[in-house]
Amino acid sequence: MVRLNYENCHKICLQELEAYGKETSVHGLKRMLTNGAGRMERALWTIGFLCALCLLIYFSQYLANRYAHSKFKTTIYSTNYPVYKVPFPEVTICNKNRLNWDRLESVKQQFLWPAHHNTSFEQLFVEIVAMYDTLAFGTFDRFANLTGKPIADLNYINFTEVARRMTWRCEELLTDCVWRNLHMNCCDIFIRRRSSLGICLAFNSVEAASGQLKQKMDKRWPWRVSVGGARNGLLVRTLLNKAKHSPFTNTPKGILMMTVQPKVWSDTPIDIPYNVHARVYLDALMSFYDPETRRVSSKTRECVFKDETDSPDFKTLKDHEYMFENCQAECRQEYLIRFCNCTVDMFFPIGAYRICKLVDLPCLARHNRV
Repeated sequence: MVRLNYENCHKICLQELEAYGKETSVHGLKRMLTNGAGRMERALWTIGFLCALCLLIYFSQYLANRYAHSKFKTTIYSTNYPVYKVPFPEVTICNKNRLNWDRLESVKQQFLWPAHHNTSFEQLFVEIVAMYDTLAFGTFDRFANLTGKPIADLNYINFTEVARRMTWRCEELLTDCVWRNLHMNCCDIFIRRRSSLGICLAFNSVEAASGQLKQKMDKRWPWRVSVGGARNGLLVRTLLNKAKHSPFTNTPKGILMMTVQPKVWSDTPIDIPYNVHARVYLDALMSFYDPETRRVSSKTRECVFKDETDSPDFKTLKDHEYMFENCQAECRQEYLIRFCNCTVDMFFPIGAYRICKLVDLPCLARHNRV
C-alpha cells in the first residue's frame, strides 16, 4: 500500500514537471523536462542551466554589493548661488607668543600665596607660566620638565586663568580694522574666545558668550558679504609688541590665523611671519548631501548627518552642531579624559569634564600625541 502511494506520487510529480516544461519560457529548462529528450541531451542542458544560474547569482550579488558601496560623486548644483547666503568665515587671530609678559608681576601678586613669594616656588611659577606662552593642543610634551618638581605645592593655582589674564587684549594686538571698506573699532568686532590654539581674538564668532549675545542683538551676526572681492572682506593690522614677549621663548615671531565656518570650533591655522603683508583668499562653497546617501552606513560613507544622533560615529562638542571639526575636537577631549581623566579647558568649550590641574600636566606630557 505504501509502495503504491509512492509510485503514484512519483508519477504525479513527473507529469507536473512535464507539463511545466512544456509551458515554461526559461531557457534550457524546457529541454530538461521534455519527455522526448535523451539522457545525454538532458545532462548537457542541466549543466548549462546550472552554470547560467550560478552566473546569475554571482553577478546579482556583485551588482548589489557595488550599489551598496558605490563611491559618492560631487556635482555642481549651481555656480550662481548668492554669496550673501553663505556666512563670512570666522577669523581667529593669535600672537604666536600668547602672553603679555608685562603682566607677570600683577599675576604673581594675584595668584601666588604670600608665603611663596621670593622663594623657589615663585621661580617654579614663572617657569610654568612660560610654558603657556606658546602652548597649543598637542604640545603637552613641554610639561615633562615638571616631573619630579614640587608642583603639588602650587596645585591651588588655576594656570588657565593665569594665562587668560596675561593674554593680549584687543587694543594691544589689533588695529586699523576695515570691514567691507568701512573703518571700524577692532574691539567692537573681535571677541576673545577659546580655541585649539588657546585664548585668541576672533571676528564673526558665536563661540564665546559675548558672541552669542551679539547674535541675539544683531540679527545679521555672523555678518555676510553681498559680493566677492578684496574690498568686501576684512582688513586688520596686528601689533606684535616684541618687547613685551616672554624672555624664555625663542620661537619665530608672527601670528597664527585660523578661518572656519561659524559654529565650527577650530581648524588648522595659517602661520604668518613677522613683518609680512598677507592676503588670504576665500572661496564661498556650500556642500549638500543627497538624501539617497542615507542608504549607506555612516562607516562606509565616512560622514554623519546631524540628526543621526544614534549612530556610533556621531560625536560632537557640547552644545555644538555635528561637523567634522567639532567631532574631531570632541575626540581629542575624550582622549585626554581617557588617559588623564581631565581636560584642558582653554582648548575646549566649558563642559562637564574635570579640568586638569597642575599635578595633571605631567600625565598630559606622557600621553602627548601630535
